[in-house]
Amino acid sequence: MPYAGPWYESAGWLLIVLFYLIMGLSSLSREETRLAISRMTELGVPFPRAAFWAGLAMQFAGIALLVSAWRVEIGICLLIAVTVMASALFHRFWTMQDAFRRAVSRRMLLHNMAIVGGLLLLFRLAP
Repeated sequence: MPYAGPWYESAGWLLIVLFYLIMGLSSLSREETRLAISRMTELGVPFPRAAFWAGLAMQFAGIALLVSAWRVEIGICLLIAVTVMASALFHRFWTMQDAFRRAVSRRMLLHNMAIVGGLLLLFRLAP
């Protein structure tokens, strides 16, 4: 881990890295990949397969930079970009007709906003 400060800062750093690592690894399953690319196709994303793999590559690159403590600021920016892009694509709650889906999507967008806030705080801890 690149940061050796108070335990709560190290724990926060680790939780953010684990979040992105677990989400990235789960996205590699055949079913998750198929569902994500299918949804991107429905949403009209150009080159959905390439966009999916590019986003996943950015995510893993961001994780690697944070874990290696090399160019941490770039890693943080990559994870912010992936989170913002995914939110803009998948959590357009205002377009959803179904009340339950709209509520879940709104909450997911708010969760992602909080995650971006945590990533922004990592800039203070960057070596």
